[in-house]
Amino acid sequence: MKSLPYEYKVWSQHKEDGIIKVLTDSIKNNTKIFLEIGWGNGTENMTHHLMDQGWTGTGVDADPRIFKDSVLPKEFKHIVLKVTPKNVHKAFKDTPKVFDFFSLDIDSYDYEISKWLLENQYTPKVVCLEINKRFGPKVHASFPYIEFAANHNGFYKKTGLFGVSLAKYKRLWNRYGYTYFGYDTSANNIFFYHKDYVKNLDDIVTHPDENFPVKDDSNMITMVQENSYWKILKNDIWRED
Repeated sequence: MKSLPYEYKVWSQHKEDGIIKVLTDSIKNNTKIFLEIGWGNGTENMTHHLMDQGWTGTGVDADPRIFKDSVLPKEFKHIVLKVTPKNVHKAFKDTPKVFDFFSLDIDSYDYEISKWLLENQYTPKVVCLEINKRFGPKVHASFPYIEFAANHNGFYKKTGLFGVSLAKYKRLWNRYGYTYFGYDTSANNIFFYHKDYVKNLDDIVTHPDENFPVKDDSNMITMVQENSYWKILKNDIWRED
């Protein structure tokens, strides 16, 4: 798939920096505050390039060594936390209810974290969310929060069995007034913006869903069926909210 004309990479993994620039440049009354859950080590993430442009905010990650070894602006805040639906409120302690940019990438029960944010009336103006493209663009599915699985990393990320489908995320965020912008060329991340806080972006060229590189969830179904843990919970994965 050919890259979008405005995609580029500075610190992001898949040229998301360019997409984020288009979206954040369109924010009305931009206060340049971000929150990124799943910050990583700062060498490949969604907000480091924003900091280069004078933004401030909070990065959240489970590994304390990441922040210890990073060279970051003094205004940057970090929270060492393995985020779950039970403790996610701690990740938001320094973030106002309305803020400018939110990124979520925890390779697991991401849907529950997004749902908590929205139900608790947090309103990021621009949003970047990792999806699992193995679901394809039309199915409604996500890996649920299971405390046992959350405490054993192999049950999520290491097996590729994690995350949220594009369609399920679209339904959730649309319900709260967000406009779907599109996905990056790698089809690993999708983007939304809130119509009350961002100028209309309908004229910007994006990848249409019909060009999504995975057409259905057959590969994911096979992966789940071959996994002794998740196959028992398959009805919880393919569940509309």
